[in-house]
Amino acid sequence: MSGGGNDVLGDEFQFFLREVPDPADATPKRYLNEKFFDTMATLSSQYDDMFTELLDRYKDLHIMVHCYDFIIPVDTENPANKKKQSWSGKHMIAKKIGPQDEREKLIHFILDEFARRLTDLVSKPKFKGKVTFVDTRGLVDRNTWFDEIHPTNPGFQLVGDKFIREIEQVRKQVDF
Repeated sequence: MSGGGNDVLGDEFQFFLREVPDPADATPKRYLNEKFFDTMATLSSQYDDMFTELLDRYKDLHIMVHCYDFIIPVDTENPANKKKQSWSGKHMIAKKIGPQDEREKLIHFILDEFARRLTDLVSKPKFKGKVTFVDTRGLVDRNTWFDEIHPTNPGFQLVGDKFIREIEQVRKQVDF
């Protein structure tokens, strides 16, 4: 199951950013408003409903769900990146979030939060042994991105290899 990426890093991303960072918070969370956390809660609920319905309907089904790797937001202020597509970097720059490493820390926070929620969901007793979380964070290195959110073919290969390893683990545990 692959989902939530557009909800988190797509066009909606711009609406998750506060106008002014929370001065009482020194973490990357200071840039995010409640809409982000509401969206995370909605996604968790939708995943829960979907997993429940699928597993009720198909008793032998095993679901694999993943998070996303740490994208590298395009630094649109850098002239070298003038022609690169940006989904998140441009919005962070518009909100004066910088420098680039600060923007990357925010992306890490967001994707760690998404992964944490998926991990919490998969650990529910009703999904034990039926749903596997595939952690794809940290697989694609800085030089293996095609654009801001899509890896190159070698980057996708790294993600695919991770899925193959997880599928093999599940096969060992389940008699197919």
